[in-house]
Amino acid sequence: MRNGKRLAVSAIWAILLAGCGYQLVRHGELNQPYFEAIKQRVSAERGLNWVEPVKVEIINRERVYALLEEELNKEYPPQKIEALQRAYVRIGLIDPGTDLREALLKFLTGATAGFYNPEKKTLFIVKEVAGHASLTGIITRRDKSAELIIAHELTHALDDQHFDLEKMDNAITDNDDAALALSALEEGTATIVGFAVLYRPQITMDNLFALVFRFNELNTKITGILTPGTPASVRDMLLFSYDAGSRFVATLYRSGAGWDAVNKAYKNPPHSTEQVLHPDKYLAGNKNPIMPEIPISAKSMGEGWTEIERNTMGEFSIESLFRRFLTEKEAVAASQGWAGDRYLVIEGPGKSPVIWVWRAFWNSEEDAKRFAEAYIKILPKKYPKLAPLPNSGDLASLWDTGDGLVSLTIKGKEVAIIEGADTAQTDTIRNKLHESAPAGYIFESIPYAYLQ
Repeated sequence: MRNGKRLAVSAIWAILLAGCGYQLVRHGELNQPYFEAIKQRVSAERGLNWVEPVKVEIINRERVYALLEEELNKEYPPQKIEALQRAYVRIGLIDPGTDLREALLKFLTGATAGFYNPEKKTLFIVKEVAGHASLTGIITRRDKSAELIIAHELTHALDDQHFDLEKMDNAITDNDDAALALSALEEGTATIVGFAVLYRPQITMDNLFALVFRFNELNTKITGILTPGTPASVRDMLLFSYDAGSRFVATLYRSGAGWDAVNKAYKNPPHSTEQVLHPDKYLAGNKNPIMPEIPISAKSMGEGWTEIERNTMGEFSIESLFRRFLTEKEAVAASQGWAGDRYLVIEGPGKSPVIWVWRAFWNSEEDAKRFAEAYIKILPKKYPKLAPLPNSGDLASLWDTGDGLVSLTIKGKEVAIIEGADTAQTDTIRNKLHESAPAGYIFESIPYAYLQ
């Protein structure tokens, strides 16, 4: 699914910084002079001028839930997100029984302190967060937590006026990895500018970056503790934009051109989370990811079949998937070397079976083998009833999960995975993959020894 960043803008700030709103919001009304002062600081630190006024609306928690639900339903109506939930269970990103829609809404509603909506061109501020005074605020006559939140959101508004964030978001379809990479650029920019408004020019930019990185690390730990009911993969997705995004933007800034380098990135945004995680590849003009064809459709499977999702995982989501079952070190190692992927999730009549078809390409044969070994290692954890089956000729390594088969094939730099299909369906899908492959394309099996 799209990363939901427009639902999650500044969700993390409320968790770590919730508190006072001294001077910013009084009796439900915005303190306009204080707001304008923050606004001008954002412009100065970002190096961009305001083109037009910013609309602001003070809302309560109930209104937050309604707005977030409205945005979620717009992109993912209940029937669609329920199907997506089944897809994520099959992939292994969430556990069976997880209510994906409620998990998202609960996390975001409880955590959101403010957000900017580029479609409505409006900055929303939650009055319960920004409406209480604190002793520190009274003494200093400043509310640094509120300033950070507002500066962060105003940065989004400013960037929107110059680069049209809504247009950039809408240009990405069926590619969650690219959407998450764009989110990282936007959130990383807003995070750094927010801290710059608080601490510049008293500290250097290098020291500011170090402060932001420490804050993000602390926030990741605290968010994990305070949101135990949120699926780890969902939490990873929401936090990635801030943490990896800040590091990505800092690298661009340090490349020698400062904010000009960041502005250029808005005109030529990163195409994948690989480029965000490895900014040197982006700066070196790393080629766009491989987008392999998935020559399967719901119609080709027979009457009553439905396509749930056709998308791209990307390096970060692969890492997040592995992190659920392996150590952090193993997850990072297994996901590096990614060169591109596409996947398809379809379901049969009556919502069963749910089948996942995934083709992933890697930078080298060694990278592909490392990924395949790691994936085979997580299979017994994904499927407790996993049992190896005899190979079907030279085509694939097969396992019975008790809920369909798993087929894993590898050739050179490509790994192809099919999960949830029965024997006949697996053969049908595998044959279609072979038919779409270049001449001389032969799959090789992965030894069962990797399971041991």
